[in-house]
Amino acid sequence: MSTPVRVIAPFAPFALFASLAAFGACERAPAPSNVDANPPARTSPQPAQPAPVNPTTPKQGQAPMQQNPSAAAFQLIDAIAALPDLNKAALERITGVVLEHSPTAGPADLYYEALLPSGPFQRIEVRLSNASQPKFALVFLAARPGVPLLDSDFRSAGRIGPSMTVSVNPNVPPEGTTSYEDRRKDQTVSYEFTTNSDVLRTVKFERRPAG
Repeated sequence: MSTPVRVIAPFAPFALFASLAAFGACERAPAPSNVDANPPARTSPQPAQPAPVNPTTPKQGQAPMQQNPSAAAFQLIDAIAALPDLNKAALERITGVVLEHSPTAGPADLYYEALLPSGPFQRIEVRLSNASQPKFALVFLAARPGVPLLDSDFRSAGRIGPSMTVSVNPNVPPEGTTSYEDRRKDQTVSYEFTTNSDVLRTVKFERRPAG
């Protein structure tokens, strides 16, 4: 907050001249050279301006914004996994993008895809059953290249572990893949990592009627 500045007008020289005129001065004293004949006008203090708000700075009572890319990935994964129905409208609302019909799919196929503009995932693909097919829903999240979504982060968070079904595919270039399946009720979430560098490639959600 700015400190008000108090301006004191120089009245002392004028009081001296009034005294000399009343009682008769022997000789006229020169006016002081350092006195401004036109004192500056009194200015009102400027109101304090609010400090700029940093969007990454938490407000009072809020937790700090998490910058770890794995934490951002967990947030989106949990939001999709919690949806009652993996339909197009719900996934568009969660991701904030418009899902377009896949250009490689047939006219009757309910296959959609979109690029994600930011975040740990680059692309989302959705495959839904049509009226002539047994009911199913598949959602794929492709990790953004260069984002360090590491196997160790998922293990530390309890997302993958030794009790899960593990499958290895050595034929996926350049180093093969290792996948972990988290099966819960009517949904299976699969995490696919590169085998040697242990970096996440894709997350798959699969829902099919129990049978």
